[in-house]
Amino acid sequence: MTLLPEGPLVDASWLAAHLSTPGLRIIDCRHRFDDPSYGERAFRSGHIPGAIHFRLQSHLTGTKGDGRSPLPSEAEFAAVAGDAGIGGGDNVVCYDDGLGGIAARAWWLFRHFGHDKVFVLRDGFASWTGAVETGETARPAPRSFPIRPSLMSRIRASEVLAGPSTAIIDARGAPRFRGEAPPLDPVEGHIPGAINIPVTATLLENERLQRVIASADRIIAYCGSGIVACNIVLACAELGRSDVELYAGSWSDWAQRRLPAQAGEEIEPLQFQHGGS
Repeated sequence: MTLLPEGPLVDASWLAAHLSTPGLRIIDCRHRFDDPSYGERAFRSGHIPGAIHFRLQSHLTGTKGDGRSPLPSEAEFAAVAGDAGIGGGDNVVCYDDGLGGIAARAWWLFRHFGHDKVFVLRDGFASWTGAVETGETARPAPRSFPIRPSLMSRIRASEVLAGPSTAIIDARGAPRFRGEAPPLDPVEGHIPGAINIPVTATLLENERLQRVIASADRIIAYCGSGIVACNIVLACAELGRSDVELYAGSWSDWAQRRLPAQAGEEIEPLQFQHGGS
């Protein structure tokens, strides 16, 4: 394969140029939280040629662990990737309906399990202007997917420590951050000291996120259950910060543990600064 992109995002033109290149695997991750069957319907209606559909709950979520959407174990993810015909040397491109969706979760998981040749299609399926396939895709022969040292920082509740040089980013919508949305967990609100940067399709242009990237020594991202926050990690990586830590259990784990919580608006937004300054 020709020169790979330097960042985690690839354009539709790059994907189209490499569509028939051996060793390329494409993962369709389209999903809507309010319509669990949407992803499979959308896939059958039309998908990028050769793509394989990954479902959030059965492919990108494990059976045990912290929070509502625990990470897959090494064995679980190796089986999922291997069954999709993905080997250790393959290049993987994930897509959904655009930044803010589930492709970032797949990207993060591949990197978490040590696979560095993984990318996300910029602007999602809507950016694809080439031919599409309908119905199911013939799955390639299963392969052995190796688990390697992690390329992503995953932390647990005890490691979420706010400080003058640490930014804790809550990626949920503002009502849930403030504790005003219908309850999903035993406690509502946010982690004390967190700032709210909701994930949207324009996240890469978000000025608050850019300020965080420029001024915080440590960045921690979380959301409701560790899925949407992967978009914060992805966006930061595209903007030059590849050291963002994901609190994988996120608020569902924090609330279940009955750890300190705040409700309402941010108390001192963006007051972090570089250590020693």
